[in-house]
Amino acid sequence: MKNIFLSGESLPAPLVRRAPASVHNLYGPTECAVDVTYYDCTGTETEPVPIGYPIDNCRMYILDRNLRPVPAGVRGQICIAGIPVGEGYVHDSARTSEKFVPDPYGTGKMYLTGDIGYWNDAGAIVYVGRYDRQVKINGQRIEPEEIETAMMRFVPEAAVIVDAADIAERVRLTAFYTGMPRPFLRKEMSSILPGYMIPHLFVHLEEMPRTPGGKIDRKALERIPHEEREYEPPVSGTEKNLCALFSEVLHKERVGRGESFFDLGGTSLDLLALLCRPPLDKLSPPDFMTHSSPAELAAFLDRYDSAGALAPLYVPDYPYHAGIVLFPYAGGDASAFTALAAEFRKRKASAALYCLSWEDDLEAAQIQIRKLSENMELSFYSHCAGSANAMRMLDQLNAGQLTIRRFIAGANIPPAKTENPWKTMPDQALMDVLRRAGMPELPEEQRVRLISRFRTDTETYFRYLRGCRKKSPCTVTLVLSRKDLFTQDFRNAEARWGQYVRKVDAVHFIDAPTHYFQSAEAPALADILLPEEV
Repeated sequence: MKNIFLSGESLPAPLVRRAPASVHNLYGPTECAVDVTYYDCTGTETEPVPIGYPIDNCRMYILDRNLRPVPAGVRGQICIAGIPVGEGYVHDSARTSEKFVPDPYGTGKMYLTGDIGYWNDAGAIVYVGRYDRQVKINGQRIEPEEIETAMMRFVPEAAVIVDAADIAERVRLTAFYTGMPRPFLRKEMSSILPGYMIPHLFVHLEEMPRTPGGKIDRKALERIPHEEREYEPPVSGTEKNLCALFSEVLHKERVGRGESFFDLGGTSLDLLALLCRPPLDKLSPPDFMTHSSPAELAAFLDRYDSAGALAPLYVPDYPYHAGIVLFPYAGGDASAFTALAAEFRKRKASAALYCLSWEDDLEAAQIQIRKLSENMELSFYSHCAGSANAMRMLDQLNAGQLTIRRFIAGANIPPAKTENPWKTMPDQALMDVLRRAGMPELPEEQRVRLISRFRTDTETYFRYLRGCRKKSPCTVTLVLSRKDLFTQDFRNAEARWGQYVRKVDAVHFIDAPTHYFQSAEAPALADILLPEEV
C-alpha cells in the first residue's frame, strides 16, 4: 500500500502519524461533485489537519457574512465555485436560491457550504466547524468541532454536544471521549483553550455510538444519561457555606463537597456571581480552574488566607528562574489576566505570574516580592491605570535597594491634565465609554461593582500623578495599540512618560482594536513579557 485517500469526516492527526502509507486528506460536499480540495499529509501534522488546496477547475473562497474575502488566519464561510458546483436541489427552488448564488468573483454559480474555515500561512484551508453547529454561550461564538480537535490531543476520540439540561435551561457543552479515563482532562484542556470553550461536563465512554455509515452518532450521545457523582456531604463549616452557594447560584437542590463547579453546569456568568460573594470574593477565575469543588476551594481558601496579598496565577511545576508581577487596569482584578496565564501554560513558560490587585495590601505584597526576588528575577507589567500601583511599588522597592529587572507598561499614556475626568461622569456614560474601548457586556450586579471600583481605582491613579514630585529612576517599556480608544495620542507617549520616569527604552505596538488587549492578544503580549532566555 502506497496511498490512502480519506474524506467525509475530520481527520485526526494521530491517525496520520500511525498510517503505513502516504495519507491524502480530501474535502468536499455532495453538492459539488464531492471532493474539491486535497492535502498531502507529511506525517508531522498537529490538530487540525488542513483540508488543503482546490483541485483543478475549482475556485475556493473564504468569505465573511457579506460574502467579502477575509485575510489569512481569519475565519469565514468556505465557498466553492467552478466546474464541480452542482445545479441545485431537486424540487427545492427556495433552498437552491439560498445556497447556490452567482459567483461575485468569477463566472457561474458559487455554493455556500455553511462550513467555517481559514487560510493558513501556507495557503491551505483549515476546516474549523459548521455554522449550523455553532453555538453562542455567554456572548461567545463557539464551534464544538474546534473543542473536539483540541481534545484529541489527549484522547483517541471526542465528541461535543450542546444541551440545555439545567433548571434554568441555559446552553451548556457536554464532551464525550474514549480511551483511558482522564480525571484531569479539564485541567489539560484549560492549557490550550480559553475558559469559555471548556465543556461543562466530561463523560468517558468505552466506545462511541455509530451511525450505519460509521460516523459518530451524535443523536445517540444526546440520549446517554450523564453520570453524576454519588452525593458526599460537606464536612467543615467553610464547605457547608460553599455547597450552599453552589446550590443557590447553579439552581441545584443540593451540591456535594467533591462536585466540580463546571461539571454541575457552571458558566462564566455563574462564576462572576460566585466571585461577588464572600468568602469567594477574594479569589479570581483562574483559581477555579484548579480548585473547582467546595472541598478543594475550602482547602485553597485556608491556604490563601495565610498567603498574603500576591495571588499566584501561573507557577510552573518545573524549575523556573523568572517571575512577572501583574497590575490590572482600573476596576479589574486577577481575572483580567486569565488568558495570559493560559498562554503561559500553553507555552510551558519557565516564568511565574503573580497578580497584585488594587485592593491588596501593598506592604504585605512588598514583603512577598522581596522574598520572591531572592530566588528569581522579577519584572512588573501594568495595564492602563495599574501603572500607578506598579510605580508606587517600584518607588518603595528602590528606596529599599531592590531593583526590579523590567517594568512594562501596557495600554497607558499619562494624561496631559491630572484632574480625574471619571470622577463626575454619569454611570451610563462611563459604561458607554468602556464598552467602546472593548469592555464586554456584564450582568447588572457586575456592572455596579465595576463602576464603583473603577471610580476608586482611577482616583488612586490620578492622585499618584498629582503627587509625583520627581521622576522615578526606573526605565519603562511601553506596549500600546494604535487602535486603542484611550491611547490615540501614542505619538506623544515617550514625552508624556518622560515626565514620570527616567527613560523609555522601547515602544511595542500590538495590533488590537481594543483597550483590553491583555486578553484579546495574550500571545502577542506574552512574546513581549517573556525574557528571551525563558
